[in-house]
Amino acid sequence: MKFNLFKLTIIAFFLFTHWPVCYAQPGTQSDFIKIDQFGYKTDAEKVAVLSNPEIGFNAAESYSPGSILEVRSSDTDALVFSALIQQWNGGAIQTQSGDLGWWFDFSSVQTTGSYYVYDPINDFSSYEFDIQDDIYSPILEAAGRMFYYNRCGMAKATPFAEANWVDGTNFTQDQNARYVDDPNNVSLYRDVSGGWFDAGDYNKYVNYSNNTIHDLLWAYQQAPDVFSDNWNIPESGNNVPDILDEIKWELDWLLKMVNPDGTVHMKVGSIDFSENENSPPSANVDPRYYGPTCSSAEIVTAGMFAHAAIIYGQISGMESYAANLQTQAENIWQQVLVRLNNNTLEINCDQALTSSDSDEDADQQRSDAYSAAIYLFALTNTSSYGNYILNNTEDSGPLEIGAWDNYHLPEIDALLYYTTLPNADATLSQEIISGLSNDINNNWNTYYGWTEDDLYRSYIPDWSYHWGSNSPKAAFGVLNYVIDEYNVNTSLDFVKRQKETLHYFHGVNPLNKCYLSNMSSYGAENSVQELYHTWFFDGTVWDNASSELGPAPGFVAGGPNQTYAANTSLSPPYNQPAQKSYLDFNTSWPDNSWEITEPAIYYNAIYLRLLSQMVTLPQGGITLDLKAILQGPYDEDSQLMNDNLRANNEIPLTEPFTALGFNHVNGGGETTTQPVLDIVGNDAIVDWIFVELRDGVSPNTILATQAALLQRDGDVVDLDGTSLLEISGVDVEDVFVILRHRNHFGVKSLNALSTDQNIVIDFSNPTTEVYGMQPMIDIGGVKAMIAGDANNDGQVNAVDKNNYWRVENAMPFDYINTKADFNLDGIVNPVDKNGYWRVNNSKIEQLD
Repeated sequence: MKFNLFKLTIIAFFLFTHWPVCYAQPGTQSDFIKIDQFGYKTDAEKVAVLSNPEIGFNAAESYSPGSILEVRSSDTDALVFSALIQQWNGGAIQTQSGDLGWWFDFSSVQTTGSYYVYDPINDFSSYEFDIQDDIYSPILEAAGRMFYYNRCGMAKATPFAEANWVDGTNFTQDQNARYVDDPNNVSLYRDVSGGWFDAGDYNKYVNYSNNTIHDLLWAYQQAPDVFSDNWNIPESGNNVPDILDEIKWELDWLLKMVNPDGTVHMKVGSIDFSENENSPPSANVDPRYYGPTCSSAEIVTAGMFAHAAIIYGQISGMESYAANLQTQAENIWQQVLVRLNNNTLEINCDQALTSSDSDEDADQQRSDAYSAAIYLFALTNTSSYGNYILNNTEDSGPLEIGAWDNYHLPEIDALLYYTTLPNADATLSQEIISGLSNDINNNWNTYYGWTEDDLYRSYIPDWSYHWGSNSPKAAFGVLNYVIDEYNVNTSLDFVKRQKETLHYFHGVNPLNKCYLSNMSSYGAENSVQELYHTWFFDGTVWDNASSELGPAPGFVAGGPNQTYAANTSLSPPYNQPAQKSYLDFNTSWPDNSWEITEPAIYYNAIYLRLLSQMVTLPQGGITLDLKAILQGPYDEDSQLMNDNLRANNEIPLTEPFTALGFNHVNGGGETTTQPVLDIVGNDAIVDWIFVELRDGVSPNTILATQAALLQRDGDVVDLDGTSLLEISGVDVEDVFVILRHRNHFGVKSLNALSTDQNIVIDFSNPTTEVYGMQPMIDIGGVKAMIAGDANNDGQVNAVDKNNYWRVENAMPFDYINTKADFNLDGIVNPVDKNGYWRVNNSKIEQLD
């Protein structure tokens, strides 16, 4: 069988000494049969692609599959499934690959195990693959650890670095980097240490961090439960998800690039590329230089800091760090405004250092500034940012020129995020949704939804197979996921586009190649062997995955590049169909392998974001079947709670508890969708509710929290409005369950409950034992959570009346700032005081 996480630990010694792995399947392993070499989740659609090459470097090869293919067990060779194959597009040749082919659908195979596809007529078999729900969790960790290996200014030491990639501290010279325009001026020496190497060399760029940081933040923001605190990096175990620890490593460097006046230096690197040729990184002792300030660096840094401040502000213990990011973002924004208002954007800043030209044109800078303003508005809810957004829509690429494509994904992310903000302008929000939805309906370039146009099931336009094509490939998948996540349009199969794009990265492509480096121990037998990366360069002991040490696992290579023409005698990659314009090599000039196999932090970030939507954590998942009644909105006659807030469109799409100061642990930022809030009847949503799990042995230790939704009949449901709540990342045997609300007392289970099975608690049932003496109120035989705690301090007292009810009485309703609406009818009036505050005055919440 292939290796799971447990087996990876067992075979660490074998990995590093390159002992062979034996497989059970009969026949010849064939590159004509393509599958996801890692595998599939149990309920996933599973389709193998069979190919017969007609055009390209392998045109002399030929394959005519049998009409029926099989799926067999890798352990026993037993036949578990067989079916007819389906010819693709009537036997036509797909131009992007030069292949004709067939599909073999084995989706009905759903039993956990290890398998291979077998052609009994030709005696050909595919690579092995696993079927299990947590199949992609170790791949996410490997792709995330790429950033650890690309850290500048840090030793790679055991136990965090595997034995093959241990290295001493590198680039201590960055602590005294020289200003490129005045390199001999000692007074200008600057500490610009830290951060990530950008790509295949050792340079670092502010502008190129932009997509990387936002993609990683969105990956966490949209799937926080899949990111653990055990990636085996130096910060693991600090109760902060490791992806956020890794992002912080880059943010800390970016903070060093900022000047007190809000200007930002744009790069750190070497005078010429020859100074980047030392391997391993610790061998490089050449002088380092930091580049000039530039408006483009200022704009993207303001946006990155604002977005990051939103996320880190939700993490316990990171509040002061978030506050510093906010301060810096707002300070930089003032500098940006001066440049925008005076039309002094800079477009030729970085000519002094011989490195990548990371400038942006003025239009792109203005579009980036528009996105930055959205994150600042979301962070601060300040009208100046809101006004900027309303007054400068012509600066947004998607809004102004209709650029709703994957190349503008950062701007699309910001725009769609804006539509979820409580104080977003309704007209602009509708313009955003309509603009994207109309582009989806037109779909001139097949950007959206899944299509059969690609034999390999992950279509992107021809022109996207350029240098770094794996970036737009992944971004197309993410764009389609985002459209589905925000429910912008339901006319196409967006999720299938995302899933099939992931399979392309894992081997469902003309080369039968997994585009991540050195992943054989994770299950991808045919993964990238060589990278254009200074550490793993040609001729070093890290040259090839089959050599003495090999490149580290998890680096995403650039991908097929049909524009490659550096060495016309190399075919491939030269003069090939777009999807075959790839060669597993890492030689330098004149071959210029960097145009094909160079990795980059932004390639890994967008791939990781794509992957994160498919990950299920291997352990710690708890399903909670909970029910509770809030005293305030409960009606004894109907035995239901009112849904006035929902009916009046007052419930926000994003959980409110972060804004209200609740303590999140491995949670926060959860969002629902408008269709969920459009549900009526007994299952209509009353309000958000906060679920907290505490350790059964140490009841004061919070293990995880999650915002959920409360229905009129009392059911607590997940963000889709119907499913039972699931909380991941908890691996203890017993937990206490607590429910909390923004202006009602919380309630806690009396006993710790086993996590071995679904947890079922009906807090509204008078027979359910809960913690404390009279911690709930009886309403006609139903137990309800006690109303009246406006400031959520665990007490109902004069403060709630005088500082909140009296101030808010008869004032316009504002969900976050109106706290004394105890019956949740959208109005603060004497009913709230007399019917709830007065009844519960002097009561104290009982949770500890």
